[in-house]
Amino acid sequence: MENRQLNALRNWAAASHQYFEAFSKAREAGFNAESCSAYREAARQVDDAKQELDAIVALLEQHAS
Repeated sequence: MENRQLNALRNWAAASHQYFEAFSKAREAGFNAESCSAYREAARQVDDAKQELDAIVALLEQHAS
């Protein structure tokens, strides 16, 4: 499970970094259609990564009880 946890954390960190980069680029571009699309995609990736982390936490809590 340790590798899965580490990979999930790495995915979340990478997605979060991309999210903030996309937001900065969207802001610099004046939030045009292209930059907003990239921003939405980055936000989706962060959400997917968070869901994976939540699932791992749920499994850990289940094993702890």
